[in-house]
Amino acid sequence: MEIALDAARGAPTDMKRGRPGRLGTHVLVDLEGCDRLRIDDVEGVREAMLAAARVAGATVVTETFHRFSPQGVSGVVVITESHLAVHTWPEFGAVAIDLFTCGSTIDAELAADSLARAFGAASRTFRSLDRSERPEPPELVRPVEFRPGPLLPSI
Repeated sequence: MEIALDAARGAPTDMKRGRPGRLGTHVLVDLEGCDRLRIDDVEGVREAMLAAARVAGATVVTETFHRFSPQGVSGVVVITESHLAVHTWPEFGAVAIDLFTCGSTIDAELAADSLARAFGAASRTFRSLDRSERPEPPELVRPVEFRPGPLLPSI
């Protein structure tokens, strides 16, 4: 993660792109028409997510996955650059994926393509959002001066 403070504004600056206020990119991927057995197999989903993280160029830190009863899998892969999460609905053949990255080294399109293939998706929707863009830095908290009064006695 290469974030620094813009000295003139006191706002975060993405050093790779030089854009003040941008803290990261959030990618949302919706897969439809997926193979219902594949997306209900917790180990298969885990392997697909780890492979997608690697193919995208991410550095995996840890991961956790859970299979729900009677169906469905949720999981997250924590990466040095942030995270990759998945939620599956086998009853609908649907998968929702989100990838958040703080830098510009991750190729989210490669991750999405890898997961669409792994889950046998018939269709894929891909949306990318810049996160935390602020035209001005947030207001700083200023100390408040307390004065003794009827409800605040002198110390």
